[in-house]
Amino acid sequence: MNITSILIIALTFTLAACSSSERITVQEFKQIEKKDTPEKIRVTTKDSTVYRFVKPDYYFENDTLYGKKKYVLNDEERILVRKIALSDIEQIKTEMADWDTKLLLIGIASALFIGFIIVVL
Repeated sequence: MNITSILIIALTFTLAACSSSERITVQEFKQIEKKDTPEKIRVTTKDSTVYRFVKPDYYFENDTLYGKKKYVLNDEERILVRKIALSDIEQIKTEMADWDTKLLLIGIASALFIGFIIVVL
């Protein structure tokens, strides 16, 4: 395996790991401003059902979380809308990309790669 393959694999793992997750309460989640809503949420209800939603396919209205899921059935795209009462939610886990760290790591990896090329050639 050459050094380029190793660097590509290392960069892939690094970029995949650059996100942060946090468990928050329903009240904390409702206080997040719309522009700062997490990219992904994982909602666990009191009956242990787990729902995953991606921004912008979820929103709160009154005392209900609405989430949309797209799926394909018989070559036809459909949208399933879930309504979850806030009183039924046990926990919410948020996930946000950490772009500062990603960009820093891309810069470091690029500099190392260029330095390696200069030294070898």
